[in-house]
Amino acid sequence: GLRAGGCEAEVVGAQSDGYPLWVRTMAEGSPPSLTPATIADGTAAPYDPSLHPRLEAAVQRWLAVPEESVRAAVGDLARAHKLVVEGSGAIAFAAARILAAEPPAVPTVAVVSGGNIDPALLAQLLA
Repeated sequence: GLRAGGCEAEVVGAQSDGYPLWVRTMAEGSPPSLTPATIADGTAAPYDPSLHPRLEAAVQRWLAVPEESVRAAVGDLARAHKLVVEGSGAIAFAAARILAAEPPAVPTVAVVSGGNIDPALLAQLLA
């Protein structure tokens, strides 16, 4: 775990299953050939070998979040929490929902950021 101020935390990396580049890279040892199929375009960058050792050291677990959960999270954040969040920023919220269902339930923090979403896509996700 990561130690911050004497507290231990598990860092979970999350990506949409529509482009699970780092999820698969860490599981398989090398980057797979993938084509992005996600609204989380901010997470759809190609493999960068300089990030590999940093992510390997910082992230203890990786989670592929279903693309439908990412899409639902954008809408839920807007409707229930009055937050306009792009797909990339909603992945953490969607992942936190999945992790909350896993026993034992532990306190969870999800960084939700980025409001750069196409208005037409947001309207579609709210419909």
